[in-house]
Amino acid sequence: METPIQPVQPVPPPAPSQKGNTQAIISLVTGLLGFLTLCISMFLVIVPVVKWLCPALGGLFGLVGVITGFLGMNGAKALEGKGRGLAIAGLVLGILAILGVCVVVILNIAAGQAIGNIFSQITSGLNSGSGGY
Repeated sequence: METPIQPVQPVPPPAPSQKGNTQAIISLVTGLLGFLTLCISMFLVIVPVVKWLCPALGGLFGLVGVITGFLGMNGAKALEGKGRGLAIAGLVLGILAILGVCVVVILNIAAGQAIGNIFSQITSGLNSGSGGY
């Protein structure tokens, strides 16, 4: 006896792709990198390279975080709010990184001028022959 032929089952359609908010994710990552880089520069001020390189990188990451944060918030409108929280978090961290960089640069300049004034007073005291002791 012959077995009956089974009907062919149709292949189910592929699952719809879940489109994410890439700009929001980039904003969060770069904003966090900028903020962390700035924090590292505050704790390692005695190393001259770190004193200027970390704030520069922090400012750059913060700027990218702010720009992509705005783009991510606009993209969230098209994606029914998806990624809006990430974009806001990246935007806030980016702004904090940029403001922190401004503070660190001002403090570094002020500290450099204060140290320069101290050295000039020491050298002028040594040159005048008073000894200063």
